[in-house]
Order: sequence, then C-alpha cells, then structure tokens
Amino acid sequence: SLSAQRDGVFAGGDVVTGPADAIDAIAAGRKAAHAIDKYVKQNRLPIVQKRFESKRDNFHKMTREDIPEVEESKRHSMPEMSPEDRIKTFEEVETGYTEQDAVEESIRCAECGCDAGLDCALQDYCTEYGVDQNRFLGAYNKYKVDTRHPFIKIDSNKCILCGRCVATCAEILNVSALGFINRGFRTIVKPAMDKALHETNCVSCGNCIDVCPTGTLAEKMPVRRQGPWEMKTTDSICNYCSVGCNITINHKAADLFFVTGAPIEKAPNNGELCVKGRFGYEHYLDGTRLVKPMVKKGDKLVECSWEEAFGAVKKGFDKIYADHDRDQTLIAASPKLTNEELYLAGMLARGAIGTNNITSFHRLTTEADYHALDDMFGATVASATLDDALGADLYLFLGGNPTTENPVLSWKMKRRMKHGTEAIVINSSETDLTQYATVWADPRRGTSTTLLNAVIAQLIKNGKANDSFINQKTVNFDQLSKEMGKVDLDEAASVSGVTPEKIHKIVELLSDPSKKIVAVYNADSRIDRATNDLKALGTLMLMLGKVGVEGSGIVLLSNQCNQTGMKLAGFDRHLLPGGYPVNNETGLKEVSALWQKDIAEPIKISGQNISRKMRDDKIRAAFIFGENPAKDSEYNSFVDKLEFLVVCDMFKTETVQMADVFLPLSSYLESKGHFTNWSGDKQFTDPIGDSLSGKINIDVFMRLMDILGYNRAINGFDELASEISFLQDKAGIVLPIKEKFLTADGKAHFVLYPTDVSTTPASMTNILEIDSRIADKTKLINV
Repeated sequence: SLSAQRDGVFAGGDVVTGPADAIDAIAAGRKAAHAIDKYVKQNRLPIVQKRFESKRDNFHKMTREDIPEVEESKRHSMPEMSPEDRIKTFEEVETGYTEQDAVEESIRCAECGCDAGLDCALQDYCTEYGVDQNRFLGAYNKYKVDTRHPFIKIDSNKCILCGRCVATCAEILNVSALGFINRGFRTIVKPAMDKALHETNCVSCGNCIDVCPTGTLAEKMPVRRQGPWEMKTTDSICNYCSVGCNITINHKAADLFFVTGAPIEKAPNNGELCVKGRFGYEHYLDGTRLVKPMVKKGDKLVECSWEEAFGAVKKGFDKIYADHDRDQTLIAASPKLTNEELYLAGMLARGAIGTNNITSFHRLTTEADYHALDDMFGATVASATLDDALGADLYLFLGGNPTTENPVLSWKMKRRMKHGTEAIVINSSETDLTQYATVWADPRRGTSTTLLNAVIAQLIKNGKANDSFINQKTVNFDQLSKEMGKVDLDEAASVSGVTPEKIHKIVELLSDPSKKIVAVYNADSRIDRATNDLKALGTLMLMLGKVGVEGSGIVLLSNQCNQTGMKLAGFDRHLLPGGYPVNNETGLKEVSALWQKDIAEPIKISGQNISRKMRDDKIRAAFIFGENPAKDSEYNSFVDKLEFLVVCDMFKTETVQMADVFLPLSSYLESKGHFTNWSGDKQFTDPIGDSLSGKINIDVFMRLMDILGYNRAINGFDELASEISFLQDKAGIVLPIKEKFLTADGKAHFVLYPTDVSTTPASMTNILEIDSRIADKTKLINV
C-alpha cells in the first residue's frame, strides 16, 4: 500500500502501479487494508519493506519460444443469456461456468511465482540486505525443469550451488545420487550422465527437498496447482512402519496438506524421512477417498445417511443372531489404527458381541509368529531402546531388508557401520547393508535357524555362554545346552551353505562379553524367513546375556506403525488389553470389571484358532476395519461367503465392493490418537481438521456397540486413553524389556524349538490399501 501525499488518504491498484494483472490489484488492496487498519487503530503507518523478487524478465523477456512444451489452451467463453431473454428480466446476463468449465479455466491460469516463495532463504536474505537484482545482470543459465521423478521436480534455474543436497545425499543417506556436474559458470547439481533422478540409486526420501534453501528441489504435490500457500503446522507421526518417525503436517484444510520432516531435535528420526513417510500421504488427496456411508440395495452399494447405514447394520446383525450364534462373527482391524481405535475394536468383539474372533488379515497374510518369544520372555516385544540401537558395538541383522522395510532407523545404523561399528548380516541376498558388514553370512533361504543353532552350539562348546546372567535371570538352560550338544557344525554348514570358517568368525565376534550387542529383526518380513528364526535369535541373545540389560537387546521391528500398540490395546486373540495373556485370571477380572461385562466365558468358548473357523465355514458375519482381505486369493472366497459384512475403509477396495454396509473411516490425521512404536514409545497424533466423513472412528465404534446392545459410557478421548494405560500398568508391562522379564516368575525361559528347514514365499498381497498404493507408486523408484 502507498499513502498519498495527504494525510489519511490511501491509494492502491492500477492508479499506483499502472496497468497490471488482477492479482496485483488484489494484493495492493490487501496491503492497503492492513495499512488503513494500523492507521485507524494506532494513528501510524506501518513501514513497508518491499520483498525481494527475482524476475526472469530482468534477464530476458519471455516469448512463446521459451515454453515450447506448454500447449495452448483457449479461454472458455462465458455462457450468456440470449438477447431475447435479457429484455424480460433483471437477472445476471452471464449465467456462469459449469463446474467442468470452471475447473478447466482455473487450470489455464499461469502459476504465480515459485513453489518455495514463502520459504526461500535466498529471498529472505536478499530482502534483509536490500538486494537490487538489476545490479547483477549478465549471462545466465537456462535449464528445463526436470519432472521425470514421480515425487520430486528439479528446477536448476533456481539453484545457488550451495551443495546442501549433495552433502545430505552422500553423508547422511550414503547414496550420492546427486553431484556437481561441469565446471565454472556451467556447474550444475544433478544426477550423473544426465539420468532421471529415479533411474539412479536415489531412495526417494525427499530429504534433499528439506535442506534446499531455494525452490530448486520441490515436491510434486498431488494437487492441480502447487501454491505457494501459507500453511498451519501440526506435529504428527508417520503411519507406515514401526520406527514411528515424527512428521510435520503443513495444512490449509483437512484435504489440502503436505508433509515435511519434524524438527531435527525430535527422535527417533531427527528430521529424516523415507519415501513412505514423506510422500505416502498423497493417497489421501488423490480424489479416490470415500466419505459417504453406503448400503447394498439389490447388487449395488448406494450412498446413504449415517443413520440409514447404522440402521442397516442393526437389521443385518439382528437377522444373523436370530439364525446363528454370536461366536460366528469375526472382527478384523488394521495395525494402522490407533491404540484407542484398536481398544474399542476389541471391546466391540468381546464386550458387545461376545466373541474372541479378533484378528488382522495383515498378520494372517504375513504368516509370522507374533508370539514367538512369549514363552521365553513373557511377550514378543523389543528388549532394546533406541539409544541401545544407536550405541551398539556390534549389530546382528537377521533376514529381511532393513533399509527398505524400516529405512530411517536402518540408515542411522548403516552410518555407524560405515564409520567402523562391527556388524554381522545374515541374509541370503546382498542388501544395502552387506557392503558395510564385518561378516556377511548368506545361508540358503529357510536355513537361518540351522545357522543360528550352529553358532549357539559353538559358543556353548567354547564356554562363551554368560553363566552369571543365565544362573540369575533364566531357567532351563541345561535342557537347551544338552540339545545344542547334538548340533554338528559340518552338517549345519552343509545345510545352510555357510562355511565353517565363516561360522567361526561369527562366533568370534559374539564371544567378547564386554561388547554391547543389538540384534535387528523384522517380524513382518518374509524375504528371508525361516519358521523359528526369531526363537533362535532370542535364544542366542539370551545365552549371551544380552537381553534385559542396558546397551544390548533385540530391536523387533514391523512393517506397520502400530503392531506393538495392537498388542497393548488387546486386539489380539492371545492377549487382553494392557498386554495380559488371554488366560490370565487377574487380567480377566480387571478387564471384566472395567468393561462391566464378563469376557472370560466368550473367550473360553471362542478359543484361539480363528484360521480353522474360517476354513470350516464357521464365520457367518464380519466387521472389517481398514483391511482388504478380498484382494488376497486365499481370503477372497471367505469374504464372498459371508452372510452379512460391514466394511469400514477410506477407499473402494475389493472388500468394500462385497460389503452389505460400508462406513467411511476417518484418517488418523483427523482425530486424536496414539501409536506405539517398536520400542514402546507411545506417540500422540493431533488432528489437522474435522473428519471429511463427518464422524471420527471412535464415535463410529461407540455407536456400533450401542447398536449391538452394549451401552458402556466412556467420557471422552482422555478417559479412553487412560483406560489402556491403567490396564498396562496393572499388567506390569513395561517396554522395552529391561528390569525384569514379563513371565510369571520374572525370569527368562529357554525353550526348545524345531529346527526343520522351512521357507516362506518372499512376496505377499498388500491387503492394506495405503501400503498397496504406495507400493504401486514406487515401482519405478529405486527403494
């Protein structure tokens, strides 16, 4: 805004600037409004500091030849009332664009300025120091914007050659996908050999975007126009893997936002993100999300009100329970739901319906043993902290591909390996970690248990078992030692394909009792799994005295953000809320008293073999929350045979299309909740806006329980969250395992396990739609 020569008179728009674009006039009006406001309220004019703007026209007046790749788009003519009709009415002559015309016309609009226009360090400094661009005119480079990468665009015209992206890629990620090309004035930052970024070894983490001080590296947003926009920021948690990375949601509305790394001081990721954490949110904004309830009429799902949908649920289950026992109902839920949502899903099953038929189809498709360490440690959970993981003297990686499955944590450990930390990598394939390993053992697929048993046997034979720890904190070691005495080294080497010399080298590395040893295992990974490898790994670490002590332990990871929370919330047919075993009498009494419902009898009747019930056609109805089992050929026929099916999801999946009633889920960004990561850290997610469906998931669960005749009042989110914490405290579950084991006697138990060679197909169907979508998007990217 500009004040005229006379006090109290203000001018703006074309009268000040001369003929210009409409947006310039709008901006001038906004500035004038602020100036007038200050003048009226404070009797003073604000000092206006003109923000520096870098204009291409200062170097070269743009012509049509400068943008040959841009197709010409003609302006839509405004529809108008006919002259005959105009003389009969005082209505507007221009009748307005159709919705389609308006969208197409808006796309014609040239994008104003730079994507990083509100977050450009160079512009800030130029403004602060009053830089005049016209003083520095001369030769300039001209580059075509590179948009070949699915997520990242590179505009080298804005690059100031600071090298931050190069350093981040090389030193933080150990990738070096970007580098300085050419010399002198023609120097440019880009991939070697002029390759597209996604054709290099780039892992598409997008951390280069965060460190770029200008708009050179920018995210390709899943919206028609990129901005820039003034955004609010809300801290949240990534909902992909179990590392539990902190993210910052930059949001204008619940359906307009993007993700950046959280402040660098926030663990566990300290600002770093992987491709899923940074770009995985885009599926919420791609226009395919379902936000209206639907009921099946005839053979089609038809949109309806929430009340009609809830009425259809009640009617459907009234009929089911008139014909069948309540124990013939299944409740399935995704490990991407929050602790509170999973707790209510378990309450819906055990409290409202009266069944222990609760499961996650994701768990069923991974075919993993999520209770492998229950008999040994009292729970199948981690026994190392994040500090342990980042302070170890020796890493033991068993199976999987950590830098793909749990990238951010694995990058941190990889950096330590690069700088000298010893590591044993046991994997049949060459992964990103093998080049930095002290020993890479490559057993044949399915023989990891055999290899570990040989290592255990040699350690016992060499007298390297930690006798003091074993005597104080464990039982049944004599039984194990006797069994391991039968292991023949040469036979194990022949079966596994790992030479005796390499096995001896592994034994040597593990033999130093002063070393802090951290073992890393992903329970979901099928890449290199043997049936009992986690039991063997637990036995090895226990025998060395490296479980339940400071500095050492097992990092037990997952491909899902809330596998640990799922257990603590009790959405597990083997566990009660708080983490009690399902047959624990104290736990049954505590939960029954809190829920005001005896859950012991339904659990006893239901049993725990849900897979057999599904195979024997003993499940007649189901609630499925956030999973798509119909995508998997093994479970498609099961879903198809159900007499009544209620599906809650955000997308039109194969399972949704089979539903009798569909209820839209709110995203985790639209409601309060907690995720519990691999190390037991409970992290809060804060909503960025109201649910697009009109209801949050917690309210939907409460209403469903009310429909089924279970009217337990819960006074708000805080009371709900405190119930889970109360039960966990009562159960004495403290994660990770440190002071004492979670068994009844507080000691670890050595157990015997089969040593049969077994293999699992490496690939599996992604029955979580978000995982499936991000996997499809990253097929052309080197991750």
